[in-house]
Amino acid sequence: MSNLSCIKKILLILLLTNSSTFIISQSLIAGWDFQTTTNGGTAMLGAPNTPTVLIANFGNATLYLDGSNGSSTWITEESIRNELTSDTGCYLNAGIGFSTITSGAASLVIAGGANNSANGKYMVFKFSMNGKFNLLVSYITTRTSTGFTSQIWEYSTDGLNWNSYQTITNLSLNTFALVTLNTVSYLDNAETAYLRLSATGASTESGKNKIDNIQFNYSYNQKLDAPTFSVNPGNVTSTQSIHLSCSTPGASIYYTTDGTTPNNTSSGSSILYNENAIAISSTTTLNATAYKTGMSASVMSTAKYNFPTIVTTVSDLRASSITGFYKLLSEAVITFQSTAGKVKFMQDATGGIVIRDNNSKIVTIYNVGDGIKNIYGTLLDNNGMLEMIPFVDPGVANSTGNFVSPKIVTLNNFKNYPSQLVTIKDVSITGTGHFVASTNASTFYGINDGTPGKLRVAYSDLPYVESGLEMIIPSANQDITGIVFNYSPTEVDLVPRSSDDFSPSPSMGTGIPKVDINLKVSISNGTIRFNCKSGKNIEIYNTIGQRLINKQTIEGLNTIQISAKGVVILKIENIIVKIFI
Repeated sequence: MSNLSCIKKILLILLLTNSSTFIISQSLIAGWDFQTTTNGGTAMLGAPNTPTVLIANFGNATLYLDGSNGSSTWITEESIRNELTSDTGCYLNAGIGFSTITSGAASLVIAGGANNSANGKYMVFKFSMNGKFNLLVSYITTRTSTGFTSQIWEYSTDGLNWNSYQTITNLSLNTFALVTLNTVSYLDNAETAYLRLSATGASTESGKNKIDNIQFNYSYNQKLDAPTFSVNPGNVTSTQSIHLSCSTPGASIYYTTDGTTPNNTSSGSSILYNENAIAISSTTTLNATAYKTGMSASVMSTAKYNFPTIVTTVSDLRASSITGFYKLLSEAVITFQSTAGKVKFMQDATGGIVIRDNNSKIVTIYNVGDGIKNIYGTLLDNNGMLEMIPFVDPGVANSTGNFVSPKIVTLNNFKNYPSQLVTIKDVSITGTGHFVASTNASTFYGINDGTPGKLRVAYSDLPYVESGLEMIIPSANQDITGIVFNYSPTEVDLVPRSSDDFSPSPSMGTGIPKVDINLKVSISNGTIRFNCKSGKNIEIYNTIGQRLINKQTIEGLNTIQISAKGVVILKIENIIVKIFI
């Protein structure tokens, strides 16, 4: 091809795409003009002296055609049937410093060879992409009428396993044309990278492709990697020591702790990170941005560390926003717990709350009557029932053996005591046989104290539905103690905890009136103590109506020792008291 034709081709491309300014850049990895040797590169020679290892004329890379590094062995010795030689070139796509001499041995030529043996043979480029990104390959090429019709490019990071990159067809006939491959990111930052070129479609042994002015360019990672935080954001319970890092070498990190956007001038609230830990001791939004000269700033990273809002009582907790993170400071006592339901019902003097531990955060073993302080968690409205989701294990119980006296309520007003322990008196129960655990909305037992309601066996591990221990549904009216259970936003049920929560109504069938009293009774280690006038008849019954004690009171302090456990009924004349031993 004449120099005039090459110049015309260059001018046309410049006018149409202005692409040469882009190709000729400061981001050259390696280039082959097949002539320049001042940088240690290899100059081309014609067959049979054509070199089969070509060190890049610019940059650092090597082109192999000698059977090494995954390449094929190309024949250069036979003057007629050689597969590798040289010819005139063109200065289209010539990079900075590239030779502009186009005559003589100025390009790489691959030929079909004997029986078109060069079809499918490989030449391999070996180079480094360490610290480099977005490889861009460009070169000029032309073919003779019987030369190769397709050029097939592949890439690899080990020289053994190859991946398809791009196939070039419709090669320019007898005139050099620019080929720019798609940008490839698969080799980003690779310590050693390989490109493999093969050609197919040569139909005669003298059919040729010329290749010249090969450039491997890259782009800088224009945007820095975003900073990362040593502690994941979210809810925390103690002071956090946060370290910042950026995977881009040499980056500086600026941060703020007031939620504003950092800048790299240390103006406003921006602070240059100095490798020391950042102490976070209250709810804080930590923003961080990385900077490096010559590169765009990173995307801002954000981490919010939420410290709990401290609430003193259960009622304060129930009045709090459901979106918050809280610490229940004061003690609440466990009134009921279910392993199957993963729940603990707790209350203090102000109200009740459910602790639902689906994620098994609580590993300490607790008993009913244990008092727990410093419970951390979030709130959840579970179908109308307010629950606290624990964040960490609260640790050893603050106190043990606490007795929570149930509130005496009615089915008309018990919904006002959510998650609390209550007693409803003189309740009839609809149903026969024994109790079974609730499996759906329709599995409940109708109860009535003048107002209809529902008793629900809400958990399968309640002791009165355990296999072999099923409790017969009482036919007589009962005083029923249980947990106020929000089954749905519109339905509140009563959930007895055990058979001890059922006791015959105070009349015991004798017509004795039911009396709400304020008799002060103390219980300790099976001993019942109370003050009373002398000569009063005192009886104590268990929940199935068996009389355990029958005696007369004395004046003043009365002491009765009893071996029964659970709920007993203390009857003094016409005054009835239910006691938990």
